[in-house]
Amino acid sequence: KTDFQKMASKVSNLQLRTHPNIESSYPFHDLNEIHERILVMKLQENNTYAPSDYLQKVRDESPVMMSILNFAKDDIIDEECREKMVTWCYQVVDFIKIRREAVETAFRYLDRFLSSEYPVALDALKDRKLYQLAAMVSLSLAVKLNEPVIMHTSILVDLSHGSYKDHDFVQMETDILSALNWKVNGPLAQDFAQHFFAIIPKDKIDRSNILNRIKKFTSYQIQISVADHFFVKEKPSAIALSSILNALQGISMDELPMRNRLEILNSIRDLTKFDPQSEELV
Repeated sequence: KTDFQKMASKVSNLQLRTHPNIESSYPFHDLNEIHERILVMKLQENNTYAPSDYLQKVRDESPVMMSILNFAKDDIIDEECREKMVTWCYQVVDFIKIRREAVETAFRYLDRFLSSEYPVALDALKDRKLYQLAAMVSLSLAVKLNEPVIMHTSILVDLSHGSYKDHDFVQMETDILSALNWKVNGPLAQDFAQHFFAIIPKDKIDRSNILNRIKKFTSYQIQISVADHFFVKEKPSAIALSSILNALQGISMDELPMRNRLEILNSIRDLTKFDPQSEELV
């Protein structure tokens, strides 16, 4: 069996207890409410919930760190570590059939944790096994706090193939929450995208299947951006709007004329003050 087949087999034998009273959709009421929510999310992404480019910091400091602390270059985490863990996390959430947003949430936690000066976070930058543990616990936290299931510590122990014990997961969860100062409700790119779509007047898109295609392509691009460390330092709002712009390009002019495209972008710009022509957009 492959690693994922082994993991899937283990998950199939584990019980996931339903978590009550969790809503999976946004109840939008009017444009003023949407505008206020977006303003709050913009403040959050610019301040409390903004991570740093911790990999660049590691690269800048690694020669000195290796000489002083006597650890190998291969122990230092890199972009490939992120790609592998994001892929693994998507496999887990797909198998247990929960929203893929859980992975974006998890890596928002992980990025802020690794950006902190918390001792365990600094250790995880130069210890791949510790990084893997932090990523697994971040996913567990994201599921625990936002999804209608609970991943018990025993599930994580089994998924790790015994690489970690119960107490390792419990301690890492405490460390992550402490490093984040228990601030775990930051905005995601998916959140911004949903708010942007709520702004678009439905008469600007003649057929609902076109809007659904734009939404799906936008969501897909946001999902794959999580695996790329380049986007760690980018604001969730910029990732969301960039994904919408790319999704619009995937619709033919016959289906969605330029006039309608401009009206869609103008409706987002007028209410949010986001400029689709900004250099910040990728």
